[in-house]
Formats: sequence, structure tokens, C-alpha cells
Amino acid sequence: MSADTYGKGVKKADKELSARRVDKIIELISLCKPYSEIVRECSSEWGVSTRMIEKYIQKARAVIRERFDQMDRKDWVASALEKLEKVAAMSIESRQHSNAIGALGLSAKLLQITGREN
Repeated sequence: MSADTYGKGVKKADKELSARRVDKIIELISLCKPYSEIVRECSSEWGVSTRMIEKYIQKARAVIRERFDQMDRKDWVASALEKLEKVAAMSIESRQHSNAIGALGLSAKLLQITGREN
């Protein structure tokens, strides 16, 4: 597909550019950016409409769902535990002990070894 001009002088994205935009939105989602910030950032960076960004967001969410649909629950838990161990270690190194405690608490929940809830 060629990069034909349409609308207000904006060039239509080819498959490669579209894939890079979807990857960028996946990154923003993984950084817990709110929807409004994703729209604002992408709109100013790419010069596309909110409607087009919404389509990219839908594609990004579909990619995320597909990745997790293919992952076994045990694999996901193991991956999450590995990340939490790293967070705990980094937190202790930087003397952020409450963050380490939080990471260890989440690990315990994932392993279902938490005590009785009050």
C-alpha cells in the first residue's frame, strides 16, 4: 500500500508504520498511561485523529490479549514471580523497603501462601 495523502495532508500509514504505532501504544499501556494521555501523546506525535488512535488502541489490546491467551497460567505466574523478585531486590538495594514488602506480598498472593485476611 502506498503512502497516499488524504484528509488534511496526512499520509496514510503503511503496514510497517501501523505496526510501530501499535507497538508504541502497547508500550504506553504497559506503563499504565491513562487513555486520555495515550490519545494526547499519539495525536501530537503522529498528527492523526482521535478516531484513528482509538483503532490503534483496539489493535494494541487485541495483540496483548493474543499474547496472554497463548501463555499458560503457570508460565505467567512464573514470569510474574521473577519480575517481583527483581523489584524486591532493587527496592532493597535502593532502601525502599516498603516497595520490597509490597513485591513480596504480591508474590505470596500469587503463590497462595498468604495468611488469613482481616
